[in-house]
Amino acid sequence: MNKPGIYAFLLIFCAFLSVAVVFAQTPASEHKNLQLSVQRDSAPLGSDIDLHIEIVPDHLSSVDIVLGVIRPDNKLFAYKGQGKGFSPFEGYDSAPPLVKDFPLTTAMTIVQFIPLPQDWPSGKYQFIAAVMNERTIVEIDHSNAFNVVKAQ
Repeated sequence: MNKPGIYAFLLIFCAFLSVAVVFAQTPASEHKNLQLSVQRDSAPLGSDIDLHIEIVPDHLSSVDIVLGVIRPDNKLFAYKGQGKGFSPFEGYDSAPPLVKDFPLTTAMTIVQFIPLPQDWPSGKYQFIAAVMNERTIVEIDHSNAFNVVKAQ
């Protein structure tokens, strides 16, 4: 590796360590402005999954909330909104916000009914969401895992 390559690697590695140290020293409760949970342990494909989203104020002016699901094959799909379904996650621009310009000074609980496609694989699923301030991730949270089985 040439000198510029070594310096770039060291810079990225040091930045990663700095972020890891900050998160390791900060109690997890300070980063829980968003909490996701699924109330059922299992559901048939094609049925609505009731996702509970709890938002706790952090006094940021406004944020976007992006939602996705991790399938049993470890592929991530972005949720495009009610009646629009899912699309493969291919970066920030492929994940439209579920909530746009939400005032993070307001506590709220939302129940979102999300249908999973019938042609997806059976197995363990998990929702994932990110709180975004413009293009910066403020927080990421996962729901509990739940089983999805073929409809009978």
